[in-house]
Amino acid sequence: MNRELFWIWLSLGLTPGSRSCKRILERFRAPEEFFRAPDDQWRSFRLPAGELSALSTRDLVQAEKISAACREKGIDLIAPGDQAYPNRLWEIPNPPALLYCQGVLPDLEEALCLAAVGTRSATEDGMKSAFELCYRLAGAGTVIVSGGALGADQAALEGALQAKGKTIAVLGGGADVDYPPNFAGMRKRILENGGAVLSEYPPATKPYRGNFPVRNRIISGLSRGVLVIEAPKHSGALITAGLALEQNRDVFALPGSVRSEASFGTNQLIKDGAKPVTCPEDILEEYAYTYAYSGSAEKDEIASTEIEGASPSGQNPLRPPNHRTELPKAPPAIREEELSACAVKLYHVMGWEPAYLDILAEKAGLSAAQALQAVTELELSGIIQSYSGRRYAFQQ
Repeated sequence: MNRELFWIWLSLGLTPGSRSCKRILERFRAPEEFFRAPDDQWRSFRLPAGELSALSTRDLVQAEKISAACREKGIDLIAPGDQAYPNRLWEIPNPPALLYCQGVLPDLEEALCLAAVGTRSATEDGMKSAFELCYRLAGAGTVIVSGGALGADQAALEGALQAKGKTIAVLGGGADVDYPPNFAGMRKRILENGGAVLSEYPPATKPYRGNFPVRNRIISGLSRGVLVIEAPKHSGALITAGLALEQNRDVFALPGSVRSEASFGTNQLIKDGAKPVTCPEDILEEYAYTYAYSGSAEKDEIASTEIEGASPSGQNPLRPPNHRTELPKAPPAIREEELSACAVKLYHVMGWEPAYLDILAEKAGLSAAQALQAVTELELSGIIQSYSGRRYAFQQ
């Protein structure tokens, strides 16, 4: 019998966020062994009553239906012990018994993986900061993880996607369910960029409100650190930050005005010991020895003469090598749904250096008339500016 059916059966029987999966696999080598164990072993195992009741039917019919739905919708199943199941996620106290995955889960051992989270009601400044930070982080090779919610989450993913970076969206419903509704377009781009859409819930599961706080442990569990963009007093982003601390992850926070309700949570995190972030290097320098692409060590560098045993080259042995990584400058943030399709295409080939319109049109696959209409729209929106000779670039 297909082994994935037993994993689906187990995941359906366990409450999301339960610690039972680890306990079961410590005693039984695989879920099929647990499935076939006699009743007295089950009773002695002392599972929570709800989980014991759900599992004791030993019914694989629903698992077979879910397996068929996954095949139909192109959803892969990733179980503990599989090569694709992240080791870092299994290390948390309550890892998911099964991941439903659309796309390709990046190798999280090879690249820095950072969660970027924040309030749904982010300020304009918060949205711009989320976009620019994640654009530059993704440009330096960082995998950005987020929940895909409106506000700061989507701004973070948008920045990473526009930098052609890899991203992971962890949903509070089925991996095939677009929530919020505008996530459909973002899903397509995540997959095109070589990223993944994950969930611990079976296909077609509706995103109930109670799913999201439980889902947050996966966002932080996949990551080396969590960056909180903006978070009011009772924001769900603070739940993720708390889970990150429990999981021994690093916590970073974007400082904000003491008069801004949206920055109450991030300022409090900084007071409690989170590292304040004002540029990507504040994060990259923390991992410079682990990931070769991380940024320069120019900030707060200590002179080598002050440290006993400094290297002959003059480099401080307690600091990363002084190799400067030029991080890309983020383009202006936009809302694609507010622009025409031609304007969006032209935006994606635009840069900070002026370029001739006919060259831009060719790169974007637009006719001369379409390019002229698009460039007018972008210029009126304040996104680009014109230069002599029908040249255009992002607004400085």
